[in-house]
Amino acid sequence: MIVQCDEDKLKQVLINVVDNAIKFTHDGGRIRLHLGETSSHQPLIEVEDTGMGIPKKEQSKIFRTFAQVYRKGMCKIPGSGLGLAISKQIIEKHKGKIAVASRPNKGSKFSIILPAQR
Repeated sequence: MIVQCDEDKLKQVLINVVDNAIKFTHDGGRIRLHLGETSSHQPLIEVEDTGMGIPKKEQSKIFRTFAQVYRKGMCKIPGSGLGLAISKQIIEKHKGKIAVASRPNKGSKFSIILPAQR
């Protein structure tokens, strides 16, 4: 499978998503990266953590500029609220999609789908 993309921009997206997983996962928690493909054979990157999770009502906001979801004492390192907004812009410019599935106190899974070149 071949993905045509701006390597530096894709690297920035991965750094942003993994950095968030690290920030919002307790010591002793786990972060898992998975590379695969969707059922329609599109490249899939997943970053899953066992961190604090994101409340359902906040999930639609996290890809907005300056949006931050904090619970006091939960984040190891504060951020600017730009990482996921920038990541979404980059992925959409590549004609891909980024999404989150999350449950409070259970963790989050970010899925990045890119178009495959055939």
